[in-house]
Amino acid sequence: MVKEAESLRDFLANGAPKEKPSRFRLNVELAPDVAAALQEIADADGVSVSEAVRRAIANDHFLRGKHREGAKVLLEYPNGGRIKEVVFVGWHAV
Repeated sequence: MVKEAESLRDFLANGAPKEKPSRFRLNVELAPDVAAALQEIADADGVSVSEAVRRAIANDHFLRGKHREGAKVLLEYPNGGRIKEVVFVGWHAV
């Protein structure tokens, strides 16, 4: 049986039960355009929607960590090499 936690903070504070690995279940309401984007990502990678969410969280976590270290995320466009900085909504300046 999966351990139920009332919040993610509660789940992380109490840790996983010793008898088996635990997971935190998340229910999310998505706008239709966001749901379509998530499905498109899952389909493109050949993974489940849950796996696409896990990967998105891992990618965001990685990029935020690098941002906190002072790194910038840059896009280099082909055929001209123009480079633009990506600014993420909600990220605080370093």
